[in-house]
Amino acid sequence: MGADFITAAVAMKAFERGMKTVRGSSVRKEAKKNGTMNRIENQLQKGTTIVVVDDVITTGNSTKHACTHFAEAGYRIIGIVALVDREQGGRQALEAQYRMVRAVFKRSDFPRITQYEQGKMSKHPG
Repeated sequence: MGADFITAAVAMKAFERGMKTVRGSSVRKEAKKNGTMNRIENQLQKGTTIVVVDDVITTGNSTKHACTHFAEAGYRIIGIVALVDREQGGRQALEAQYRMVRAVFKRSDFPRITQYEQGKMSKHPG
């Protein structure tokens, strides 16, 4: 669910810029038990080339899960883009299977988080 908003924003911005064929789709952890009963919402045509968008990469497992379901639906995955790579091995695990794995930010881009977690600064810096 975390990446749904990012995917929607990317699709909307692409549409605004004239890229009318960019669409958003999302994978549920489990198929719905009512309504559409789909695991993939807003299904695309088989053979569609996609980039998988995720909010955070930690171990890479949830992203792999989504990729597996997109591949089983017949989509061609050319890459993965995440907002944040937590730098806990997930990006490398995904790179073993997918050529292009990118993140907008890395955890190390936010050193104050590390300082806080290590007790080197208070919760509310002055």
